[in-house]
Parts: sequence; C-alpha cells; structure tokens
Amino acid sequence: MNTIIRVLLAAIMALYSIDSMAKTAKIDDSKDVSECIKKFKNENIECLDDVLHNSEEQLNKAYLAKLNKIKKTSPDEWWMGDEQQKKEAIDSFMANQKKWIEYRDSFCGVALWSYQNSDHLGEAQTSCEINMNKRRLEEISLIQIPSETEGETP
Repeated sequence: MNTIIRVLLAAIMALYSIDSMAKTAKIDDSKDVSECIKKFKNENIECLDDVLHNSEEQLNKAYLAKLNKIKKTSPDEWWMGDEQQKKEAIDSFMANQKKWIEYRDSFCGVALWSYQNSDHLGEAQTSCEINMNKRRLEEISLIQIPSETEGETP
C-alpha cells in the first residue's frame, strides 16, 4: 500500500513538474510566429508583419481603454481624490507606456543578442515583441480603477 502511495505521489510530482516547465515560455518562441514559418517557410515576412501588427493593435487598444477609464473616473470615486491626482495618474500612465515600449525594444535586443547576424533575427524579434506585449496586456489589466474595485478594501 505504501509503495502504491509513493508511486502515485511521484507520478503527481512528475506531472506537476512537466506542467510547470510547459508554462515557461521562451521569449523567442511564439505560436503565431511558428504558424507563419510553418505556412510560409522563409517567405514569411508579410505574415510576421501581420501578427506583430495584430499584437500591437491589441496592446494599443488595451492601453487606450485603460487610459480612457482613468480619464473618465471622477476624483470623487477614491478616498480624498482630487483633480491633480487624476492628472498625475494620467500623465504617469502615458509616460509609463512610452517607457515600457522603450524597455521592450531594449530588452528584446539584449535577449536576442545571439540572433544578431542570423537569418532568424526577424522571427525571434517578432516573437519577443509579441510575448512582451502579452505580458504588458496582463500588467495593464492589473491597474485598478476605483469604479472597478467598488466594495473592495485596499
């Protein structure tokens, strides 16, 4: 009986380990880019441009939606809020997005240094930017707007 339990525990731990490894994505690997390569082989530039453009559109849409929510929020919606705090939040978010884009581009440059002078730099660069954009979408969704957190205590 103990042997069976140990085997089951080992199997569960192995499955958990495999699942954890599967979730760790490589920055230079993207499903969309892989599909472009699979479909178009080395003639994939237009497809890569399209998937990167779609990723940029999703990011910009989420950014603008959050920015508009911040702009539409009344300072009365948060504890002792005022117009100056709202203006600072708007200015900060806009500056943060610009700096984040600079960071993304710089990060991908460093993360992909081994691809320099490679025929696959464009594919890796596209994957990196798509993956970073996905992460930024998650970050933007974490920004709390008072009207979205009603009833919650900080």
